[in-house]
Amino acid sequence: QRGNIQSVGYEEDLSGLEVTKIPFNKGLRVYLLSDGMQDQFGGSNLKKYSSKRIVDSLEKHKDMPFDEECEYVVTEFLLWKDVTQQVDDICFFAFELFSGS
Repeated sequence: QRGNIQSVGYEEDLSGLEVTKIPFNKGLRVYLLSDGMQDQFGGSNLKKYSSKRIVDSLEKHKDMPFDEECEYVVTEFLLWKDVTQQVDDICFFAFELFSGS
């Protein structure tokens, strides 16, 4: 499910935030990340990492145990970024649900 695009970093009034309820099953993996990861430059051509590359990495490693998958995705990113200066804050937060309907 795609969220709405609204900054929360400097907003005092968050009443305009949209609430979305998502039904889930046991084992659902949830990934939340800032745009800093996709906007980071790196690689041999100094291009942006891109949201497609993040999704592809998650998809490629989805059969791994959850903690290994997350480590692999972050390691891939860091290896790609290499010594390129970080251009924005980067937050990658993931969790797996153990109960549900």
